[in-house]
Amino acid sequence: MAPSEDGESGRPLASCWPPLQRHEDTCRFVLLMPLLLLYLLAGAALFHAVEHGPERAAQRRFRAEFDALRHNVTGLSGGEALLAMERLLQLQRAADRRGLLSGRPQWDLAGSFHFCCTVVSTIGWGWTAPHTLTGRLLLIAYGLFGCAGGILFFNLFLERFITLLSFVMRAFHGRRSAQQVVPLEPSRPPSAASDASSRAHRWKPAVAWVLLYLLGCTALVLQLAALFYARGERWDYVKATYFSFVSFATIGFGDVVAGTQTKTGWYSAANFLLTVAGVCCMYSLFNIVSIVIKQALHWLIRRLDALCALPAASAAKESSPAAGGSLVVRGTPRLSPQLANTPRAGLELNDERQRRNSMLDNITYNRELLQANKVSLAVMQNRLCESVHQSRSNSALAASRYQEMEHGRVSFGSLGSVAIVSRKLEGDD
Repeated sequence: MAPSEDGESGRPLASCWPPLQRHEDTCRFVLLMPLLLLYLLAGAALFHAVEHGPERAAQRRFRAEFDALRHNVTGLSGGEALLAMERLLQLQRAADRRGLLSGRPQWDLAGSFHFCCTVVSTIGWGWTAPHTLTGRLLLIAYGLFGCAGGILFFNLFLERFITLLSFVMRAFHGRRSAQQVVPLEPSRPPSAASDASSRAHRWKPAVAWVLLYLLGCTALVLQLAALFYARGERWDYVKATYFSFVSFATIGFGDVVAGTQTKTGWYSAANFLLTVAGVCCMYSLFNIVSIVIKQALHWLIRRLDALCALPAASAAKESSPAAGGSLVVRGTPRLSPQLANTPRAGLELNDERQRRNSMLDNITYNRELLQANKVSLAVMQNRLCESVHQSRSNSALAASRYQEMEHGRVSFGSLGSVAIVSRKLEGDD
């Protein structure tokens, strides 16, 4: 589509937006946050409308049956009293599993919003769960898109966080490199300074340092959350830390759940923000640890290959026919003097010599061909590695994705959270 022009001057009108496709990841991350928030609010309204009424009815039924059993158990005697008491305890256990004995309703707007957060973040404590047929069918459709959006949000957060951390570490590394640079001599070309700056720009932080900083950040959020829950829920510090880790790691046992008693609005908001921050940090930490495990497995595989190659090389050296590796050719069998003078014996001798010469020529040709192929393959691999490193250093992540989208190609190696960390740090192994 041609750009619009001003009617008076005839000049093309400047676009008020920058090319968003160049900043696709950032725009996707910014747009996804309010969309997920609206999705959570819509889910809270839906589950509140579906589950709140049956919850109120179940509470009324439980209270009526409980009061009737408690009133009648005093007038019974013997086995009837024991049966009524057992029925009373079963009724109380069933009500406790459904959360009917908690200090606050589970399916009000705040409780429904809290439930949607556990669904989207894949925590799943199990304390709050739909009990109606409509609510369970709604959860299947809601969780399909909600969990997918939550995983996408965590991946985008991981990429933004690693980008910010890499930028800060690169700036610190560039400042240290600039302080250690010796002033240029007049005879040296001025391109040396530009080469140094380009090397500093292409520098990538090591995975170990990123792991260390991310571990400290996650530990800080975990301890803040533990202090918050220990004070708000009146738990001991170990129990609060245990709940924070189980929640942030999206394990969600459900044995300990926060917010089941009556709490204020600011407490629910702080709980939501802490849960989002903790899950994002823990998700990023798990992916960095997976990169470390990947590198450790790669090192172990190389060590095993080296150990297996040593016996094979020694066995090949011992089984070689000559010490220098030269080919030993057996001589042609000699004929007896009586048969050597016959014409037929002379023809057989010439044929044997021709076969031997052709065999030697073929062996020499095959060995030269193999050597040439090895050299050409090595040169090809070096050129491919140089081209890959050059393309990685000269192109940014957003530009490469924009070019892939323009050409209609999708690189499967650029997908997934592990690939995100590999691109941002030291690259694939």
